[in-house]
Amino acid sequence: MNKAIVVMSFEQYATSQGCSRLLFPPSFMRSTKGMSDIALRRAKAAHKRYLEDWQAGRDRVRVKYEALVAAGDIKVPSRIERLQRKAKGHPDNTSTQAARRILDKRGEP
Repeated sequence: MNKAIVVMSFEQYATSQGCSRLLFPPSFMRSTKGMSDIALRRAKAAHKRYLEDWQAGRDRVRVKYEALVAAGDIKVPSRIERLQRKAKGHPDNTSTQAARRILDKRGEP
């Protein structure tokens, strides 16, 4: 039985695993007015720990992704495939418009 090879970028895979860069951790430092020095230090330390954990998670996901690519279960999308995916976006986005222009110029669907 043949498995279908999935075409997926690292960011798509990371998002599916809950480690997207678009879901970047919230800032602990929104408002520092009125914070005592101790509270500020604790907030900074908590933010630093959160970022380190988030980055470690992304590193683990990257290792898994590269192993799946090496095994042939996932294929890294080509430039044209990335442009075709981007061209399906909202028509008001400049990146969508640019992808459509490039694909039109190349004669790609």
